[in-house]
Amino acid sequence: MGKASNNWHLYWVTSDGYEDCFVAAKNSRSARCVECRENDFELGEVIAERIVSIPENVVRNYKRQDRYKKNPWPWYVYGRKIFKDLGAEFRNIENTEEMLLCDIVFSVEDYRTCGIEKERSIGYRAVDELRKDPGLSDLVNNYDEEDVWNGPVIHIITMLGMCLIRCHPNRESHRKLFFTWSFKEAKT
Repeated sequence: MGKASNNWHLYWVTSDGYEDCFVAAKNSRSARCVECRENDFELGEVIAERIVSIPENVVRNYKRQDRYKKNPWPWYVYGRKIFKDLGAEFRNIENTEEMLLCDIVFSVEDYRTCGIEKERSIGYRAVDELRKDPGLSDLVNNYDEEDVWNGPVIHIITMLGMCLIRCHPNRESHRKLFFTWSFKEAKT
């Protein structure tokens, strides 16, 4: 059995797709329980993905706020400041505010429960554009095996391979070698 954590972590908790949210908790079960208590889900209907450990100085700063005093952790996380303190980056794209936190892009309507949606891992959009390249489609579409790389790693590897192929379009051996290697590595 795993060792219990004494540290706070930020979890992205998903349920029905409408009430997905950030929860600060010491473990995934505790994060899931917050969502279950508040929205009448069963524990098996809720998934908690640990995004980042919350540094002690951020915990202390957040505990001084009135919102923490009303609802101490484990609980939902509100406000732009905590995300900024955790290293999030913010931008507006196509009239949507986006937040990049730990290689994941979230769209933000408001920094409150149900006001944030998980959009994609970084690199996804770039890989999607490269997949549309007619010169690469025959290679990419011939491999339908499931990738097992964590987070954005598969996107970075795929982009690297596609860039290599674009730089050396006449080297068929490079093309086949890279794609064969990347999919074999993904399985191990």
